Amino acid sequence: MNLVISHYDWTSDGLLATQTHSVERNYQSNLPLKVNIEEQHQLPSVTEILTFIHQGITRIEVQGAVVLEDSYQSLEFIRFLRDVTSFGMRITWGGYIDNKFPVEKLTHLYPPELSVQGISTDQVTKWQNSYRFGLHFMRKGPGFILLKDRRPFRTPVTFTIGDPIICSVFEKLTTPLRQTEDTLTDGEIAAIKLLLNHNLVLALSDSVIRLPYRINKWPIPAHII
Repeated sequence: MNLVISHYDWTSDGLLATQTHSVERNYQSNLPLKVNIEEQHQLPSVTEILTFIHQGITRIEVQGAVVLEDSYQSLEFIRFLRDVTSFGMRITWGGYIDNKFPVEKLTHLYPPELSVQGISTDQVTKWQNSYRFGLHFMRKGPGFILLKDRRPFRTPVTFTIGDPIICSVFEKLTTPLRQTEDTLTDGEIAAIKLLLNHNLVLALSDSVIRLPYRINKWPIPAHII
């Protein structure tokens, strides 16, 4: 069980012209969709986000303080942030990030624009300045998954996953998965450990989620990512 790894020297840092920020269910065009993170028990799914886009929503605004710490709830917000980012949407959020939280692993996702407590201003600024659409994404082929990773903390790399168990686990990790689930086989547990070692998934508390997103809106020209 392994990943095929290729290293590339990426020189392009092209920017995708994304939309604007914002998540209150208001379906009028040009108005932000407002999501109150302190009141909603479940954040919008990728299917719901796509529905919002078809209804003319181009901005998402998170109301309430986001908390990123060692918890399942933090993974659920990361899932939401990943899915919003995959459409090239701009999302406004802020809150509290624990100073031990691995922020560098999230720098491919849309950065906070509102006030953030817990980590230094330099860390927030670095995230904002380094963010580019397409820094860490995945594509599926027949029997394999291709991942590209240009997050600033690591050397740019491309992974090709052909192992059926790893591919299956990667799909399961689209949403947070509790590692204590009795349904996980020994092979799946080994696959999760391998993905963790390569920083392709994130584990918080007793759960884990995949980090790269599928690109749901390709930039023009597409070669910039």
